[in-house]
Amino acid sequence: MENASKALIIAGAILIAILLISVGIIVINTINEPLSETDKVSHSQSVEIFNSNFSGYGGSQKGSAVKSLLNKIGSYGEEAPTLKGDLGDNAGTAAGGVDITKTYTITFEYDEAGYIETISIEE
Repeated sequence: MENASKALIIAGAILIAILLISVGIIVINTINEPLSETDKVSHSQSVEIFNSNFSGYGGSQKGSAVKSLLNKIGSYGEEAPTLKGDLGDNAGTAAGGVDITKTYTITFEYDEAGYIETISIEE
C-alpha cells in the first residue's frame, strides 16, 4: 500500500510538471506573437516605401516623366529594378535616349516579396 501511494504522488508530480511546461510554452508564444506582427508590419512598410518611389510613374507618361524615372532608377544602384522595353534592357540612366515629345507606357512586375522587380517602358 505504501508503494502505491508513492507511485500516485510521483504520477501527480509528473502531471503537474507537464502542466507547468505547457503553460510556459503558451506564455512564450503569446509574448512572441506581437513581435511577429511587428515584423510583418515593418516588412509591409518597407515594400510600400520602396515601391512608392516608382509606382507614381505607372501607366501612360510623357518623355520628361520617363527621364525622371530613369534618373531615379540610376540613383538606386544595385537595388534598382531591372528595366525592359523600347529603351533596351537595363537602360539605367539612358535618359538621353528618351524623346520628351513621345508618350510611353510604363508597367511593373513584382517579386514574391511584393517589391517592384522589373519596370517595362514601351512607346
